[in-house]
Amino acid sequence: MVDHKDSWKNRSVFEEQLSLNKKELRSYPNHWNSFVKCIKHLNRKINLLDIGCGIGVYKKICQDNFGESVSYTGIDYSEDAIQIAKSEWGDEFICMDVFDLKPEFLQMYDTLHLGALLDVLQNAEDAMNFILSFDVKNIIIGRVLFSFGNSEAETYRAYDKITTYRFKHNKKAFHDIIEMNKYKVILNDSETFLLEKT
Repeated sequence: MVDHKDSWKNRSVFEEQLSLNKKELRSYPNHWNSFVKCIKHLNRKINLLDIGCGIGVYKKICQDNFGESVSYTGIDYSEDAIQIAKSEWGDEFICMDVFDLKPEFLQMYDTLHLGALLDVLQNAEDAMNFILSFDVKNIIIGRVLFSFGNSEAETYRAYDKITTYRFKHNKKAFHDIIEMNKYKVILNDSETFLLEKT
């Protein structure tokens, strides 16, 4: 079986993503609106780590909607994505794989955002369990898709350029991971979940 985990390490895909995201800034897609609702719901100053940030458009969303009340950092495993993000939005971006995260790094953040991460990983449940194990106060998980049966990762073509994964969670397994890591859902807006450590 072909492994597509490095498919997103592709500059032309991120250039196309940047072009699309700039157009979407005029009229937010649903998952961006849901993210804004989650941040508003928290109603406090936030140190946000955006895991799987891609070209970093959420920095612009945070600036436009929350100004200095959200301190933003983005990480992505693609050097091309991080280079584009830095040239477009500023220096608050780091090239790092999700599984290289360490507690001493995460202690700087009180909120994590997984906006375009779990839906494109073959091992999304492992990644989710890993991230929730760090006990960060709030976690926003966006673009959550549910299957009608077991959790599954199907493949699809993104931007007509790469083959990647579309992960669908078994609903019970998704909520079991949340509960097992001592989180609770405090807001669910469409495909976005805001979690809080209990």
